[in-house]
Amino acid sequence: MDIKKALESYAEMFEDAFKKAEAFNIKSNRYKGAVFYGMGASAIAPLILSKWFEKVKVINSHRYDGRIEKNVFKIAVSYSGNTEEVLVNVKKYGVDFVVSSGGKLGEVKPSYFYEVPKNIPPRAAFPYLFVGSLTALRVAGIINKQTFSSIKQEVLSFDCRDVQNKAQNLANFLSEKEFAYVLSDEEDRYLAYRLKTQLNENAKMFAFHEVLPEANHNSLMALEDDIVKKKAGFVFVNSLDGFVRFSQEYWKKQVGDYEEIEAPSSTFKRFIYLLCLGDWASYYLSELREVDATETSVIEGLKNERRNI
Repeated sequence: MDIKKALESYAEMFEDAFKKAEAFNIKSNRYKGAVFYGMGASAIAPLILSKWFEKVKVINSHRYDGRIEKNVFKIAVSYSGNTEEVLVNVKKYGVDFVVSSGGKLGEVKPSYFYEVPKNIPPRAAFPYLFVGSLTALRVAGIINKQTFSSIKQEVLSFDCRDVQNKAQNLANFLSEKEFAYVLSDEEDRYLAYRLKTQLNENAKMFAFHEVLPEANHNSLMALEDDIVKKKAGFVFVNSLDGFVRFSQEYWKKQVGDYEEIEAPSSTFKRFIYLLCLGDWASYYLSELREVDATETSVIEGLKNERRNI
């Protein structure tokens, strides 16, 4: 399945993903917290969930030397099931719940296995990776039935086609730039980061993401360079926080040429809105840049060389 076909199938994927969740027997588990192992596209969903639920932590490194306490639910998320860093942590700390299409993780035999369909680009399998991760938190007792149902309702009621015109406009803007620079607040950090990574992988464009207000204290000075302002495609994910919004308006006056994203205020609706807009924008930009959105040969080359060590 290519990226375009996957994006066109997001509604069906989310619906199927939630149906898969129904197969899990939700017991009265009450874990004190949950830790995810994940990298790249497979880590995006856990990272987003970690912003919503304070008991959730994400390890996206092969060199984590910290301690995982008892009664913490351990979840491995890897589309391929072969992600080296994830396997290192599974071996070191163990795992209770796996979200994957198989691979080596399919051989681990954890207590719970949420199977993701094969033959989808990992970043385009987000609906399954997200719902699988959400299901893990439900199984662990980190979130209750009402929260799970609220997220499900918001996600399934949203039509990604509603943002396609805005996504095309964003792509048109970025097509005239050499790289993208995305600014968000802390709350939208990982959704803005998702946009950055989609621009990298789908549109093959250098893209960067920073968080306000921290960037006010350093990166802002780089705007004295007119060449940077000319070449950069500034994208503002408009904040709901008044302090950060003031900063963003100041930045906009400095850069002059920019695009802004105004998303709904409701947490879960904001999530699906920003996800769909960013994913479609990256695909439309790939068309404008005349590159194959699905192809990731350089990344695969690195993985292959690692396997040969």
